[in-house]
Amino acid sequence: DTALAAGYTSTKSFFSRLVANSSRGRESRLLDVGPLVLQPGQRHATPKFVPVDNFYSDNEWSVELHVDVFDQLTEYGPQEKYITGFKSCWPEDLVAEPGIWLLHTDSDGLEHGEMLPWGGEVCLYPKHMSSATSADHVSFTFRYTERNIGFDAADPVAEEGWRNTLSLDGQEVYSSIGHALLAPGASRDETVDVDLGRPDDAAHLLELALDTTDLVSPEDTEENNVASITVKFCGWGPNLYAGESVDLGSPAKITGWETLMCLSDTEVPVEAGADPYTGERQLYVTYLESNVGPQAADAVFSGGAGWSNRLDYDGGLAEGGAYKLQSNRRKLESLQQRTVQGVALAVVPDLEQHRVALTLDANSEIAWCVNPAFRREVTVAYCTEALLTEHGRCGCSGDLTLGNSLVIGQQTVEWGGEVCLTPSDAADDGLFYITYQERNDGRNAALAVRSGFQNTLKWDGVVVSASEERPSLDYPAFRYVGWREGLSLQKDDEIHTLTLELNALKMEPELHSDGNVQSVSVQFCNYTGPHLNAGHTLYINGMDVLWGGTIRLQQDDLHSVSYEYGGCFYNYFGFDLVYQENNAGSVDSGAFDAVIYYDDMEEPAMRMQLENLDAGGSRTRSWRYSSGSGDTFNLTLSSGVHRLRLVI
Repeated sequence: DTALAAGYTSTKSFFSRLVANSSRGRESRLLDVGPLVLQPGQRHATPKFVPVDNFYSDNEWSVELHVDVFDQLTEYGPQEKYITGFKSCWPEDLVAEPGIWLLHTDSDGLEHGEMLPWGGEVCLYPKHMSSATSADHVSFTFRYTERNIGFDAADPVAEEGWRNTLSLDGQEVYSSIGHALLAPGASRDETVDVDLGRPDDAAHLLELALDTTDLVSPEDTEENNVASITVKFCGWGPNLYAGESVDLGSPAKITGWETLMCLSDTEVPVEAGADPYTGERQLYVTYLESNVGPQAADAVFSGGAGWSNRLDYDGGLAEGGAYKLQSNRRKLESLQQRTVQGVALAVVPDLEQHRVALTLDANSEIAWCVNPAFRREVTVAYCTEALLTEHGRCGCSGDLTLGNSLVIGQQTVEWGGEVCLTPSDAADDGLFYITYQERNDGRNAALAVRSGFQNTLKWDGVVVSASEERPSLDYPAFRYVGWREGLSLQKDDEIHTLTLELNALKMEPELHSDGNVQSVSVQFCNYTGPHLNAGHTLYINGMDVLWGGTIRLQQDDLHSVSYEYGGCFYNYFGFDLVYQENNAGSVDSGAFDAVIYYDDMEEPAMRMQLENLDAGGSRTRSWRYSSGSGDTFNLTLSSGVHRLRLVI
C-alpha cells in the first residue's frame, strides 16, 4: 500500500490495514503494527505479501485498503478507503472429472451407466461385460471426462494432439491420441472399450492418465492429470460339480464317489449270445451334472458346440481301457442341475479292481470355470457266477475291521493303548469279560461278510479263547460283540499283551485283512488274596479245546460201556476231562469245590471237593469217566450243540 500526506502539517502516528477476500471463502487480513508518521507531501510505500493456496480458474479476489483505520488523525477530508480486485488468470490445467462411468447393456437391450468415484472400489460383474474374445480377454466399456480448469486454452504443441491412457496394475490396456484444443472451462467425454484380461479373485488398480506425452505445457499442476480406482471381479465363475454319488449298473446301485462298489450279474448282465466268461458287458453310469457357481456355465467360445464330459474306464484308450465322450453339453444356469442317464461303458468282469472316472468339461471349454476339468472317481469290482465257477471266488469281498477300542471289565481302552486291571474289573466268577466292535467297512469292503467266521483272543501270543461262529455282517455295517466266555487271567507284576483277531481261521475270504488284528497292553493292579482259574485249555478224551471254544465229537471219540440187565443190553457213553488248576493269587486257596454243569441242568453233573492250592501253585486236574461213578456222568447221545461249564 502507499500512503500520501496531502495536507499542510505533519501527521501523528497512525495505522493502515489491507484486507484481501477470495470468492472461494478465504480471507487474508494484514495490519501495520508499527506507527507511521508522514511529513507534508511525503509518500511511503509498504510492500505486503498476500498468501494464496491455489489460483483456481473460477476464483476472484477483492482487496480493500483502509488508511488511518483507527481514525487517529484529524483530517480535513473524509477517511480514506480504497477498493480494487483481480482474477486468477493462470495457465491451462487438465483434470479428470470426479469419477468414471461404467456402461453396460442389460438382457433387454437397455443401456445402463454407473458412476464410479475416483479413489473408490468397485465390483465388475458378468452383466457389466461388453464383450469377450476368449476366456482370457474380457472387455468393459468406460466413459471419462477431461476438463480444462485453467484460464488459457489447452493447446498441444503437436498437431496430433495429446495422448491419454488407461492402465491396469501398471500395464497399459488402452491409449488414445488426437486430443486437440480445449478452451478454458471446457470439457470433453471419451468412451472407451478396455480389455481387462481374465477375471480372477485379485484386486486391481485401474488408472487414467491425461496428457502422458506432456504436450500441454505449461500446466498449472500435473498432479491432477492422474486418477485411479480399484476394481474386483465379482460373481464370476461357473463351478461344475458331480454331486456326492453315482449310479452304476442297470438296475442301478448307488454309491459315493471315491468308494468301492461290487457289481454282480444283476448290474452287468451277460449280453444275449455273449460268452459269460470273456464277453463284453455294458456298465451303465448315471451321474449328476450341476453348476454350483454364481455364473451360468456356457462354452461361449466353442462356436456353439457346447462342452464335453468324459467317462473313462481304467484310463480310457490311452491305457487300454474304455471311454465315452459326451459332446455338445449346453448352458447350465447358476445353481441348476440335471441328471445324465445311462452312459454305457464296455467292460469284461474279472478278479481285478477297476477305476471309473468322470471328468466334467473335459476340454476346459467353459469360460471362466472355477474348477475346469472337474474329476471324480469310483472303483468297481465284480462278483459274477462266471467268476465263482472259474476261480471259486469274487473280485470283491467284505473287509472286516475292529472298532477303535476294547471294553474289558469296567474299563475302555483304545487299541494300541494300556490298561491296568483291578479286582473291580473282574466279574463275580472272577473272570474278565470283554466287548468289542466288529465292522464291515474297511477300505476294500464291497460285500456282506458271510456267516461262519471265527475270532480269537491271544494272551502273550498264545490263543486262549475262540469265539463261536459269527453271523453274517452286512456292508456297510457294524455291531457290538460281547465275548461269550470270560477270560481267566493269571495275575502277576508283568506287562502282558491281549490280542483280538477277526476271521482268524480265514473262513471268510478278504482281499485284505490289515484291520483284523489289534492289541492292548495289560497289567494288574491292587490284587491280593487267592485267585483260582482253570487255565486256557480243556482236554476231552485227549482232544484239546479252548475254554469258550467249540469241539465236534463223534461216537468213536467217547468211552463206551455196555451192560446186560434183565436180558436187555444198555450202552453208556462218557469222556475224561483234564485241565490245569492254577492259583494266580498271592494267598493260599484253602479247600474249595469244583462243579461241572451240562447244558441247562439245574443240578451239577459232577462235583469235587478239592484240597488247598498254594499261592502261585498249579496242578493238573483229571475227571476220569467210570460208569456209575460219582466223579463222572453218563452222556445221552443226541444231535445239536451242548454246553459244558466249570465253576471252581
